[in-house]
Amino acid sequence: MPPNRKKKKSTTNPARGFATTSTASKTKGQSSNELEHEDHYEVSGENLKLALDTEVDTKKSPSAVEPEKPLEHLSPEELELELENSSLQIKVDRYREKTQRDASRQVSRLQTERRLIRAQAVSLFTQHWLPIEIIQLIIDLHDAQNDSNKGFIHEFNIKSSAQTVAEGDLVAKMWTLKRLLPQLGFSEEQTRLALVQLLKNRRDRAAQALSVTKDSIWGLEECLDWLALTSKPENLPSYLPQSVAPASRLLADGTLDVDATSDSTNSGSTPSTVLSNATSSCRSPLEESTSVSSESDFDSDLEPHEQISRYLSLQSQLYAVDPALVNPAQKRPKRAAAGIRNINGSENAIMDRKVARLTAKLDKLSSDILFDREQAEMKWAQHWTQLAKERSERERLGIRISSEKGHHGKGQLNSEAIASPSNVPESISNELDMGDMLGEFFSSLPNSATNSVTGTSNMNSVNADGLTVIIRSFGKWNGISPRRVFEEACRARDPASQIAYKLVSASTFSNRHTLEVRWSRPQHRIFVAPNDHVTCKSDANAVKFEMISVACPDATQSEAYISTLALFGVFASSSKEEKTYLRLPAIWREFWTELLLCKKEQDDAKDREVIRELGGMIDEHDCQIEEGDNQSISLKPSKHSVHKPGVSKPPVLPAVVVPEEIKSLWSSKASTTSYQNSLTSRITLPIWNYKHELLDAIEQHQTVIVCGETGCGKSTQVPAFILERELSSGRSCKVYCTEPRRISAISLARRVSEELGEGKGDLGTSRSFVGYAIRLESQVTAETRLVYATTGIVMRMLERSDDLGDITHLVLDEVHERSIDSDFLLIVLRKLLVRRPDMKIVLMSATVDAQRFSDYLDQAPILDVPGRTFPVDTKYLEDAIELTNFNGSARYRDAGEVEDDDEEIFIEDSSKATLSGDNIKHYSANTRNALLKFDEYRLNYDLILRLLETVATNDNYVEYSNAVLVFLPGIAEIKRLNDMLVGHSLFANGWYVYALHSTIATEEQERAFLVPAPGYRKIVLATNIAETGITIPDVTCVIDTGKHKEMRFDERRQLSRLIEVFISRANAKQRRGRAGRVRKGLCFHLFTKHRHDNTMAEQQTPEILRLSLQDLVLRIKICRLGSVEQTLSEALDPPSAKNIRRAIDSLVDVKALTNMEELTPLGRQLARLPLDVFLGKLVLLGTIFGCLDAALTIAAILSSKSPFSAPMESRSQANAARLAFRKGDSDLLTIYNAYCAWRRICTSSAIPEHQFCRRNFLNPRTLSNIEDLKAQLAASLADAGFLRLDDAEKASLSKPGSYSRRRNFVGIPARYDTNDYDLMLNTVIACSFYPHLLKREGKGWRNIANNQSVSLHPTSVNKGMLKASKWLSFYHVMQSSSKSYHAYETSPVEDFAVALICGEAEFRMYAGVMIIDGNRIRFSVDDWKTLIAIKILRTQIRHIIDQSFRYPGRSLSQDQRSWLDIWQNIVSFGISEKN
Repeated sequence: MPPNRKKKKSTTNPARGFATTSTASKTKGQSSNELEHEDHYEVSGENLKLALDTEVDTKKSPSAVEPEKPLEHLSPEELELELENSSLQIKVDRYREKTQRDASRQVSRLQTERRLIRAQAVSLFTQHWLPIEIIQLIIDLHDAQNDSNKGFIHEFNIKSSAQTVAEGDLVAKMWTLKRLLPQLGFSEEQTRLALVQLLKNRRDRAAQALSVTKDSIWGLEECLDWLALTSKPENLPSYLPQSVAPASRLLADGTLDVDATSDSTNSGSTPSTVLSNATSSCRSPLEESTSVSSESDFDSDLEPHEQISRYLSLQSQLYAVDPALVNPAQKRPKRAAAGIRNINGSENAIMDRKVARLTAKLDKLSSDILFDREQAEMKWAQHWTQLAKERSERERLGIRISSEKGHHGKGQLNSEAIASPSNVPESISNELDMGDMLGEFFSSLPNSATNSVTGTSNMNSVNADGLTVIIRSFGKWNGISPRRVFEEACRARDPASQIAYKLVSASTFSNRHTLEVRWSRPQHRIFVAPNDHVTCKSDANAVKFEMISVACPDATQSEAYISTLALFGVFASSSKEEKTYLRLPAIWREFWTELLLCKKEQDDAKDREVIRELGGMIDEHDCQIEEGDNQSISLKPSKHSVHKPGVSKPPVLPAVVVPEEIKSLWSSKASTTSYQNSLTSRITLPIWNYKHELLDAIEQHQTVIVCGETGCGKSTQVPAFILERELSSGRSCKVYCTEPRRISAISLARRVSEELGEGKGDLGTSRSFVGYAIRLESQVTAETRLVYATTGIVMRMLERSDDLGDITHLVLDEVHERSIDSDFLLIVLRKLLVRRPDMKIVLMSATVDAQRFSDYLDQAPILDVPGRTFPVDTKYLEDAIELTNFNGSARYRDAGEVEDDDEEIFIEDSSKATLSGDNIKHYSANTRNALLKFDEYRLNYDLILRLLETVATNDNYVEYSNAVLVFLPGIAEIKRLNDMLVGHSLFANGWYVYALHSTIATEEQERAFLVPAPGYRKIVLATNIAETGITIPDVTCVIDTGKHKEMRFDERRQLSRLIEVFISRANAKQRRGRAGRVRKGLCFHLFTKHRHDNTMAEQQTPEILRLSLQDLVLRIKICRLGSVEQTLSEALDPPSAKNIRRAIDSLVDVKALTNMEELTPLGRQLARLPLDVFLGKLVLLGTIFGCLDAALTIAAILSSKSPFSAPMESRSQANAARLAFRKGDSDLLTIYNAYCAWRRICTSSAIPEHQFCRRNFLNPRTLSNIEDLKAQLAASLADAGFLRLDDAEKASLSKPGSYSRRRNFVGIPARYDTNDYDLMLNTVIACSFYPHLLKREGKGWRNIANNQSVSLHPTSVNKGMLKASKWLSFYHVMQSSSKSYHAYETSPVEDFAVALICGEAEFRMYAGVMIIDGNRIRFSVDDWKTLIAIKILRTQIRHIIDQSFRYPGRSLSQDQRSWLDIWQNIVSFGISEKN
């Protein structure tokens, strides 16, 4: 403050009844002016409680209050209590504001969620599939498991986002919950029990973190879950909108019926109904601002003894107005007259109305039949005597008798009046002496009391009830009156609010007011009394403040006092309105500060108790944690301990072998006669001449590339050379040679074993150095030193963490095929070579761009080996037609085998004009015409049969007919041609027909390598399996159809399909090379020379560029190679970033990867299946839920194509045939039903297969392909450990097919196929394909994954259905030529399936809503019990699924089987409801 400013008066506040410092009272030298204002002091926090305490015993003087002792004077107990309070206060100050803010924000968020999110959610009608009996069963089963620490509470919400809570912050978080839960409508007892359970869970989880979502607070979700589980339905806040409060019960005088208020401790009440002190469910019309009422308006329903007290109170109030009205010595005047006459000649209308009201109440009270008038008048006579004495003494002392309007002077006494003299002495002796009379008289008069420590001076009075009342005088003030400030603030909040003041005066020297506000809009904020001198009763519609133990000398101060106090009570808690007090006069702003400090002290005391209570709860449970920890400590390992999945075991090191022993072992092997005999044939191979050069290169370099022509012997000799060199040198070794196909691995292993002089039965035993490892079969022992394995087996070995520590040499054969596995293997090996400098890598192929591989592998040396082949006479399609005189009018397939025009057979957009006049001008006219009609895109069986006839009978070609190899695209084509040959008269005798395919039993395939006896010839039908890797030595003629099947990723459909495409020129070279292994050969390519020279690709497109990268991404994650993008960028032909991102996104959608792109247990299993991730998930879930046969079949169908055909000329009949197989309103189940019908026909003799297929427009070739794929998928499942099979079941899976007329179908064990009903199948399909889900919107459909409008494909069985399901799953969406999007392969989905097993769900318990996958789907339910039951069941089902993915093949526990039984009961309810 500047020094030149005028000095302000610093002690002119008569409202302050306490001191701010410990300065002693003024000495005798103080002036009278200073003494006059002795009660004006600054506010002090440390003396606030002493000054405002109204609970002082009336028998004690205020000066008897114990002063605060210095710390050194405290007893140990007092010191401990003081220190505890100080510690608690520190925590209060530290956490109060944050807990209040967090609780307030959370209440606002939850209420907004309930209002908005619930309105946008789809109502989930659960009555037909989740009746109350199943809900109770779910809760009971959960409670039983929870008792054994297996239940929902202990396993729920342990998420990756959970946060560990420090002990120091635990109190604050518990305090936040204690503030929050009552505001959500839970009782204090429910809140306490929920917090205890929360601490118990924390103990049981051994300090694991509780879940904290983005917007939630610690522990809230667990508390709401527990409350939903344990509370009765009526004690849980309803999800339904709250009804408006009923009309209030009005009193006869129109005042608020306080007796009708209800306590705020009722459980289940909502925040809008929780009241402070006493809560009124109603409100009354308010009086005019000038009206005056008695202190109480309740004259009815009083007990007899209360009636007398009420009578004395009313009489006392009349006495204060005019003693003559109630003088017991005079005749009682008529009430009506008393009510209208002027009092002492006064024209004051207010007093007239007051007298009228009081007399009316006396009349009403006197008319009560239970009222004892005689006893009441006797007591009033006694009390009147006391009042007369008081009045006389006041007149003598000059004290004001009645209140004055206006402002009082500075010297006004600060005294307190009796609030309600309802209790009077039993009798007063009429013969008291003057001393006794004066003593009683002065006992009720105000007296001054000074605190000895603070120097505070107060005017106190003790009424007949023993209540100490303080009279507060505030002197004069300038500015806006507090009443006006309060009224304007109320109008600003609610313009239609009504405010009424009532003056309540029980004696002539004190004035008290009541203030009532009625709101036109419900108020959600709770109003409280700012101090103990005033009561506050409120509800959402009204609030009433009443001065009880404080009074003011006149009505104006009393009105200002109650206005300021109400302003504080209503607006101080609002951050937007708390500044309203700044408009008050200075004296009342200081009173506001006083109230603020008072409230803080009260809040501090309450908060310290809360902190003390929470601390005790935490300490109690921490002790239990420590006791549990001490009991569980054990230094001995458990004898039942097992190796945990995911934790790598140390690599198994090979036994130490002495070099001399190795040399001796090899010497004994090499000295055998059989080994020496095999050398004679091995020496003739071209690669034998490069043996030493090759071995020296391997010795000097870590990586070597061998480029050898077909027939040079590289596949058998290179691994054998390495083995012989290492063993003869006394070095222990383990050589692995990878092959792309199982038959190659087996045949090569047997060939090498024989060449090493081993017996036929020795392969894979301890007597042999050689073994093989393929899917579902491994012939390897500890003594095995050379292993032929499929590439997939080596890929599986890379998942280990030992860097292939037991392998010394790795030979990669047929790398030219550029499979996705071989390319990925190269990526891994490049990194592995750095960590394993001792490992040697050899790459081999017949046709390979050797320089590219050399550059990729750090300039690895290249060794070129010439082949040992004979000239091959190459002919093309035009030559075959000319030779056979084929006219082109042959059938391409059976009737009805027309493809659906939505299917694509060939990817290449090759021109049909593959001929030119120059190319064919020297051919006959018949040939030229036949070429023009010939469709190269379709397989012509008649031309193949005609060629075989020509080779077998034509003298010019009969020399090539001893062994003919026919290359066909797949197993269906092999079976078709086999049937034609077996039924042909020419080939019925003297001919053997063999098949080579991966699905055909090994024993049957081995016969194709045998040389027929004299007089017999053979035909071998093979896919590209015979192209490389294996050699049929006596083949002299090759018929090449020019096609093979390969997996390609369809960009339009966004899925992988097995399709038929043309081979490359490199493939064609390999195929014709097979005819020149033993002598001059002959080859027919059934495509034109023009196509070969101008259209065909030079090399086959690498799989990494034409397949989905989902499987590769999973492998990268399994091998922990780091970033997917970075790893794939190191490939020989890196895929595009767009394809990589598409693969990652699809894996996240199907939950194979988390949102952070971490591998899940599902992803680990999907990596082992040769399927699209959605189909892989379908097969896995089919195993878990007992519908495996349908799942495998549907996966095979979608990996191939639909078996239904639709000829242009018979499309309507074909559609009718399709609909005849309709099943479950599902496109996929319809196809599955047709497949099952075909399977029944094939296994019975009812009607011929071809007749059944022709009648129903089914393609038998496609059905055969489906069965073939199904067998492969079943074998992959068994290989992954998902199917637990015995030896017989494994054997049946390893050889399901046959190329003869007899068909063998995949046999699924009955235990995996128990739930093959439609609803279960559709549910599993929906869960597998999610988020491929359509939601009905009006007459159309919306894709929930991208909010895209989609229509159903015209061929769908759901197209045009009037009662279609609200949800449909689909496999893919494709854009049509009209730019509209069509969904294919749709199946209906029930609400319960979406709610229970689709996506990741988040449960908003307070809002009654479950949200699936970030607002893709929202469901609302009607009650807490239903929602918690869904949450429990969903959690348990997901736990079962996750465990099955994590530990494939493990049996379910009894509890898990119980949960699956409940799941099946729900499905059964759904079926019965649907029926």
